[in-house]
Amino acid sequence: MDRFSAEEISCLVRLADGLFEWARLACEFIKSHKAGLTAMERYEDLISVSPGGSKGLLDEMYLTILRDIVENKPKALARFRSVMRQIVWTQEPLPVASLNAMWRNFPDINVSDVKAILNPMGALLSGIADVSTPVRALHASFYDFLTDSARSMEFAIEMEDVHCQLAWACVRVMQTGLCFNICQLETSYLPNSEVTDLDWRVHEYIPAHLSYACRLLAIHVQGAQFGRNLAGEIELLLKDKLLF
Repeated sequence: MDRFSAEEISCLVRLADGLFEWARLACEFIKSHKAGLTAMERYEDLISVSPGGSKGLLDEMYLTILRDIVENKPKALARFRSVMRQIVWTQEPLPVASLNAMWRNFPDINVSDVKAILNPMGALLSGIADVSTPVRALHASFYDFLTDSARSMEFAIEMEDVHCQLAWACVRVMQTGLCFNICQLETSYLPNSEVTDLDWRVHEYIPAHLSYACRLLAIHVQGAQFGRNLAGEIELLLKDKLLF
């Protein structure tokens, strides 16, 4: 086990320059359980990065971590950008299972599990290990970093047609998920206020991605460029599933 001297720890403190988030990320990077390097070697790699101002320090740390966990290959980078675009522009944070359910309905997606991207990102995102916890950045500066191409370079994400993709995903989730009496009520003669276990039924029978799609489809449709295919799918949805 590597032991760090007071001088080495002081070096990290000086590099952090009072920025707690940098210090946290530095510790996560150094104590990584990935095979191939010792903690001391990871420490030496880290301190070899030339420091800048407070924003520069965080940017350098984000780049160091992302270059360590994301393969420098076009397919891996494209998948990373696709998943992170979804997380950044989804109107409410969703848990991993719901991100998966939405992502599988994105056009031109050739991998069906967002965990291929998210699993190594525990230093940057919360909710990775818990299926019921929404996934979100541990620090809001990570989203700012990703959406500024001058700062995030090969990891930069752009808005492009993300609202169109999310609108498609919402429509398809609603088409497959909506049905008559979705909460399995014994009778339709009672108002909701008299169904004593309604909250449990909603949680049990309506997954987060279906709830999201029903409530927020309109925002993504409004943000998307008009397309006849998407318009046709929405028309079918309104004809077949609106009452559900």
